[in-house]
Amino acid sequence: MPLIKGNFNETQQCDPSPKINEIIASTEPSRPTAQLTSTDTF
Repeated sequence: MPLIKGNFNETQQCDPSPKINEIIASTEPSRPTAQLTSTDTF
C-alpha cells in the first residue's frame, strides 16, 4: 500500500510538470503567431 502511494505521488508530480510545460509552449507560440499572421494579412 505505501509503495503504490509513493509511486502515485511521484507520477502525479511528474505528470503535471511536463503537461503544463507542453501546454504553455503550445499556447505561447500559438498566440503570437496568430496575432502576427492576422496583422500581416491585414
